[in-house]
Amino acid sequence: MKKLIQKVKSGDEAAFQQLIDETKSMTFYTAKGILKNDQDAEEVVNFAYLHMYQKIDTLKNAEKFNSWFSKIVVNLSLNKLKQIQNREFIFSQFESDEYREDYLEHIEDNNINNNPQ
Repeated sequence: MKKLIQKVKSGDEAAFQQLIDETKSMTFYTAKGILKNDQDAEEVVNFAYLHMYQKIDTLKNAEKFNSWFSKIVVNLSLNKLKQIQNREFIFSQFESDEYREDYLEHIEDNNINNNPQ
């Protein structure tokens, strides 16, 4: 793994693809374990590999790659989970009739075709 990491650090695209191939399954299942959704997990995996590629020069000890990269995946997954939960909270607010009516009162419809005559 150490030689592979060194190759990736030097810009070897084939080595980067090999690293992806060797870690993709673990990466996906780590993200899916947190997010419980394939599509969200795939999104996190893609961001994780992009982040890893951009930051691999900061990895000082190639032997710690697995824990370093796992931390990236977990952190991105937790961030995505917070984003999903916030979105669900916002949408749940619209399910309340009181909130919906209050919100709709503040929307102006200036389209003349929608105004009754």
